[in-house]
Amino acid sequence: AGSMLVSLPLVSRSRCQPIRCAFPPATAWESSPHEPRERGDLESFRRALDSLRALRTEDRPSPSLARKLSPRGRGGISCQEPSFRRLFTHRTWEQYTGQPTAMRWVQTLTTWGRSTIFRAVVPCVAAAVGWATIFLVLHSRSRLWSASRGGLLKVTPVGLTLQGTAIGLLLVFRTNNSYQRLAEARALWGKAIYLVRELMQGVSTVLDTRRGERLPPSAASVQLGRYCAAFGWVLKARLREGDEVADVLGAVLPAAEAEWLASRRNVPVELIGCMRRTVYAEYERGRVPAHVHYKLEDDLRQLDLVVGGCERLFASPIPPTMSRHVVRSLALWLLTLPVVLVGQLSPPLVLFYVAATSYIYVGIEELGVQVEQPFDILPMFQMAHVIAGSAEDALVAQAE
Repeated sequence: AGSMLVSLPLVSRSRCQPIRCAFPPATAWESSPHEPRERGDLESFRRALDSLRALRTEDRPSPSLARKLSPRGRGGISCQEPSFRRLFTHRTWEQYTGQPTAMRWVQTLTTWGRSTIFRAVVPCVAAAVGWATIFLVLHSRSRLWSASRGGLLKVTPVGLTLQGTAIGLLLVFRTNNSYQRLAEARALWGKAIYLVRELMQGVSTVLDTRRGERLPPSAASVQLGRYCAAFGWVLKARLREGDEVADVLGAVLPAAEAEWLASRRNVPVELIGCMRRTVYAEYERGRVPAHVHYKLEDDLRQLDLVVGGCERLFASPIPPTMSRHVVRSLALWLLTLPVVLVGQLSPPLVLFYVAATSYIYVGIEELGVQVEQPFDILPMFQMAHVIAGSAEDALVAQAE
């Protein structure tokens, strides 16, 4: 009844036999939905997103990161310089790499005191310089192992050089692993943005388009948009200390559903389950073709993998044994540094080189520490806004 009959050759051992397969016509899903289409309240959805934006107007670092880096200024560690904690725009790139080389160097050096690495390593550098000062005083007053000038015998730098090579390899290996974690975390959030866009555009196209004409968003499309708008925020709260989800869910979802979701153990996974049930309900009603439902289900599966990947990065750090060994080896190396330099340089130069060397090496180690937990520095605040805006854009574009 209205189906198209297609003959396909079937190859057998004896002879070729045609088989007849029946496929529904392309307009079957458009012409005979099982249930009438319910129109969604787009204005209510947009008001909910306005309420959400009013709740989330300022990004704040995690309490642990703010405590570590000695809060200064708004948001604890925020400043006007380009930072990985914010998404870049054309203006940001112009500020970051568009300046003349000399101006860029001047700006970088004059803002040295606001560096998070500088503030983090200053205590360690001060301790190294303090130890070097103590050793210089003991050296100047000692009459043990006297040499021609009444000081300690000169120590060859060969041992320090060999140790420095091994420590450099350890630092590079650890820092590279930390930055790989950061790159993977950013890729996962980028994939989440892409999947939400594809999911919302696919649902809007199949539910809110008939014979090439746009229709007002359906109730199912708007409901899915609400879930997608909340997804970035609940994932952010899952990964960053101090974030709440109850207010976000209450802004975009009915009170009973928001309360139920907020009480779940894993809110992002439960939210994906709500999306999955919404899509399947439309499939059961005959509004979504089987092949489209398969594609949407695959998008939701990939979104679930994004949540799992983020949880894996959060729960499994670089083996702490490696981190502790790097710190201990570096401490031993810095302790022996003034012993070698005192016989080669004047006391002021010894203190200068101890300070500079400890700043460089401890700073490299701190670089790896600060990015090892990538969700403390990723711009998840802005990316959650991008996800919510993508859901809104898909529905608004369909309504225009």
